[in-house]
Parts: sequence; structure tokens; C-alpha cells
Amino acid sequence: GGVEVIVALIGLFCVPQVLSMAEKAREQEGLVLYKPEPGCTRRTMMFVLRQWSNLVRSSVIGVIVGIIPGAGGNVAGLLSYQETVRAASFKDKDSFGKGNIQGVIASETANNAAVEGSLVPLLTLGIPGAPQAAVLFGALLLHGLRPGAELFTGHGAEITYTFILSLFLANAMMFIIGISASRIYARALNLPTNLLMPVVLALSVVGAFAGRNSPFDVGMMLVLGLIAYAGMKVGLAAAPIALGVILGPIMERGLVESMMLSRATGSLTELLFTRPLSLLLVFLTVISVAWPFIIKNWARWRGNAPDEALIVKPKAKSGVVSHVAANIWLGIPGLALAALTVSRLTDVELQTAVVPGVCAALIALVSVGLLVKAAVLHAEGTEETAPKARKAERGPAMAALGISVGYVALMPYVGFFSTTFVVLVSLGWILASPDTRKKQLARNVLTAIFVCAAFYGVFSKIFNVPFPEGFLY
Repeated sequence: GGVEVIVALIGLFCVPQVLSMAEKAREQEGLVLYKPEPGCTRRTMMFVLRQWSNLVRSSVIGVIVGIIPGAGGNVAGLLSYQETVRAASFKDKDSFGKGNIQGVIASETANNAAVEGSLVPLLTLGIPGAPQAAVLFGALLLHGLRPGAELFTGHGAEITYTFILSLFLANAMMFIIGISASRIYARALNLPTNLLMPVVLALSVVGAFAGRNSPFDVGMMLVLGLIAYAGMKVGLAAAPIALGVILGPIMERGLVESMMLSRATGSLTELLFTRPLSLLLVFLTVISVAWPFIIKNWARWRGNAPDEALIVKPKAKSGVVSHVAANIWLGIPGLALAALTVSRLTDVELQTAVVPGVCAALIALVSVGLLVKAAVLHAEGTEETAPKARKAERGPAMAALGISVGYVALMPYVGFFSTTFVVLVSLGWILASPDTRKKQLARNVLTAIFVCAAFYGVFSKIFNVPFPEGFLY
């Protein structure tokens, strides 16, 4: 049960970008215009190496998170990204999420470091902290080796140090392949948006379905994507939601275990707030939450705060909905979800109900805040700060939204390949400019055939992913 992490990540990060691409499909031929520049790779490498503070901080975060079993690279990347945003100057904070290379450096460095960190519990305790470590664990067992002290003594040491050294070789090969093929990968940015957007949507559906072969996961991916898209319009980032989905089960399991231990000690408060380690973690949590406010007030007290008039405050993004409408779209379903959650927890044990109850209360609080903000913006007449979508943007985006919903709803009954072919052709037609639709129709049909054939060959034949067949195919 529950929402799979990969489903949540695809919905929170891919679907909003797909709908954003649909908004601009008729205005731009591709996402960006890629032009190879001599020496660009060398300049980029030198720039990355000069960001030593970001590299060190992200590497430390990645190793520490990797040591914690069950966290993995997703948590490491998100935490490192958030810490990089915190460490950025006031002027640079607004550029994150819009292509700031510091965010890319942070997340990728921590993601790679988490893999090496996951080897620590594997080699010492026999606990794989990541899927990659689980694969190595299986390989060690096939050679008759059990993680622990024997791995570093006798015959086991030869194999252990061999695969440790092989990690250096793997990183070197990744570097060579990445440098060589990056120019080829980058050319995908030149693809027309009306072709790229439906392909990304189809890949998102495949990724969500392949985990448990469940159409419910595909629907959940689309729902989370619509929530993230509406949140993007009002300035709510998807990264904290993804982090909550990843860490939520770990936190709930730890809280339930603590409540069970409290029955033996007699008090949950005594268990959580009297031990030195618990007090240290609580203190670090409070400091982490209050740190942005501390830094802001400290800079203001020292007289180093930037002039408010010079700060470019981010405006709400225009798109399918306005700022007020997006607040309402998020607020009303949020209150309904919170009420439904509370109603279902009436007959549930306290240990099982405490985390969902707290989450429902927080969702209700945020939803009320969004509705109040929408009412204030409407009363003050400040809607012009979030301009309504132009007709040229609203039409394609709403069409893409409707086709996406129909795609997810009809796929289990009609069949994956039939619906995917229709979606690729129809979105390619709708998102193209009216002047070029007829000229691009043949190209859209050939692209749809090629994509469906690639899905069939790669996912169905090589990876044996069972797609929904329906009454067609």
C-alpha cells in the first residue's frame, strides 16, 4: 500500500514540466537552442572545480545520508539542494529552480556520494543502505562472503578490495562516456516541443506503471503532478513534498517503535526529551527550521541586509490558472483531504493514527492559509501581479491536461500502445502552430510509430514489463 517513491517523484517533477512545455509549445520550436561551443566543456569543468565549498558540503551530506539505511540518493540530493539554497546569497536564491548550476552541482554530488556512503553499513554490518549496495551484497553472498570483519582479512580481502577499486574504474568510465556522449544527449533539446512533450508524458506513464504494474500508480502520478503544477503557480516547491514522501515512512516507523518502547519506560516524553542524543537531535531540528529567519535578522542587525527595493521578488507564474485560482484549487481539495483523513482515523489505534493525524492537521492549516491568501489578493485587486494565462497558452495547456487525464483513464481498458499512439499524434497536432499542422502530420505519425516500437522492444521484450493490453493492444 501507500504511494511508491518513484511514482511520487515522477508526478511531482515530470508532470508539471510536461504541462509547462504545453503552455509554450506554440511560442518556441524547442526547449532551448543548443549550439556546440568550442571549449565549453573545459570551462564548465573548471567552474565546477572552483565551487569547492559546494562540493565539500554536498559530498559530506551525501556520505552521511548514504550511511543511513533506507535513505538513499534521493534524500541526499534533495537535502543538499536545500542546503545550497540556504547558503546562497539573497540575490541568487531566486535563480534556483531556473537553471542555477549550483543546484545541479549540489544534488548530483550528494547523489553520487550517497552510493559510497551506503557501502559503510554494508561492509561492516551487512545492511545494504541503497539498491546499489543490495546488488553488491548479493554478489558477496554468491562468493561465500558475509559482510563483517572477515571481508577485510584472508581470502575475503582480495575480493573486497577488488570491487572497492572497481568503483574508481567505474567512475572513470562514467566520466569518459558522459563527456563523449553529452553533445549527443544535448541535441534532444532541439526537438520540437510538440513532439518532445508527449514523449515525456508517455515515458512518465511507463515509469509509474513499471514498478508494480498498477494503473492506480499511474493515476496517483497524475494527481500528484496536477497538485505540483498548481503549487508551482503559487510558489510552492515540489522538493519538500518529495522529501516528505521519502522520509515519511521512516519517520512513522521510528515514532511507532518509540511509542512501543515508551510503554516499558512509562513515558514517551521522557524517552524523547531526556536523553542526550534525543535532545541534540531536537536542538538541531529547531535550529534547522529557524536558521533562515536567524540569518535574515542577523544580516539586518549587522546592517548587511540588501535594500528591499533592489530585491527582485519572484512573481507568480502565469499559465493555465491565475494566482488566486491556483490558491483555491489547492486549498479546497486540501481541506477535503484533511477532513477525509480525520474521519477515517476515528477507529484506528493511536500508534497508527498519530502521523496521519498530524499530516492532516498540517494540510488543513496550509489549505486555510492558501484560501485566506486568495481572498486577500482578490479583495486588494492585486491579481495583476499574477497575470492570467493568455489564450495562446491556455488552449494548448488545457487540451494537454484533458488528453493526459483521458490517457490515464482509458489506458487500462483500451491498451497501452493504442492509447499511446493516439496521444502522441493528437498532442503533436494540437501543440503545433495552426500554420504547420498539416505539414507536420506525417512526421507526428512516424514519430508515434517509432516511439511505440521502441517501448515495445525495450520495455516489453528486454525488461519484460507487462503493459495493459485492453480490448485493443
